[in-house]
Amino acid sequence: MGGIFCQFTVGRAGAGDANARYITRETATGKHEQSLMLHNYPAHIRSGDDDEQRRKIVEYNRQQEQDELARKRRGGGTTRTHYRCKVSFEGKVSTEKAHQMVKEYLEQNFPMARAVAAVHQDTRHTHVHINLQARGTDDRKLHLNEGKFKNLDSAWGEIYGREFGREKTVEHELAKEETREWKREYAEARERGEEPRRPAPQRADRRLRTDEHQAREARNYGVDQERAGGDQREAPARDQPLAAGGRAVEQFTDASERAAGAACGAVHGAEQLRAEIADLGERARGWEREDGGIER
Repeated sequence: MGGIFCQFTVGRAGAGDANARYITRETATGKHEQSLMLHNYPAHIRSGDDDEQRRKIVEYNRQQEQDELARKRRGGGTTRTHYRCKVSFEGKVSTEKAHQMVKEYLEQNFPMARAVAAVHQDTRHTHVHINLQARGTDDRKLHLNEGKFKNLDSAWGEIYGREFGREKTVEHELAKEETREWKREYAEARERGEEPRRPAPQRADRRLRTDEHQAREARNYGVDQERAGGDQREAPARDQPLAAGGRAVEQFTDASERAAGAACGAVHGAEQLRAEIADLGERARGWEREDGGIER
């Protein structure tokens, strides 16, 4: 679905380093010097070659998460260790452009946060994954009240509209208002014991249902995040340099492993992955995927 897309969620406690490993993997980011962006990370993380920097990012997230989980906390519930954000474009944009827009988004909305952002060019639509640690450089937890949380997509929409047309921002805000109206109608109908008169509107950044979220977790993280009782921090990294021509084969293998994990916990996710595996299988045999979109 086209339109402005910005999804912001609370990350699963104990899985911050697995998420950092996934979003920074070379098969998705390539070797472009601006594919990774570090926001308020220590200077020493930036040193070394690409592979070393990725290892440092993952290890830093693991250590920070361990420290956060070890802290005493007031009240019940689960400790929030990190947040995840994904923004997407309607087609292809340059890595430099995506990098610059996300950098502005983080500086405006999370000036004290520690974050790593990774530009992915491995799909038809350029997209960026962001991992934000829950505690900022001022040693305070990020405070996202309901109003702030609900308007993080609008903040991205302003930047997106400035770059690709203000009508994009207007359309996004109108769609949000339509969703709010439908929710009010839905609540009133349920109070009367009736079904809503019209179906829920579709939005590019709608919140996933529980089954969709589980399927996405299985698809994206496979056994690293779905393994029952396993130590996710010890999951093996697969970000080794690839020989020319071997990247598609490695992607095909990764997709197969993710499918196995999805089949254990999410039938819906496994169905989606069959299509992904078929596509990557063709690429592994030398087929080329047709890309189109907006290069600005």
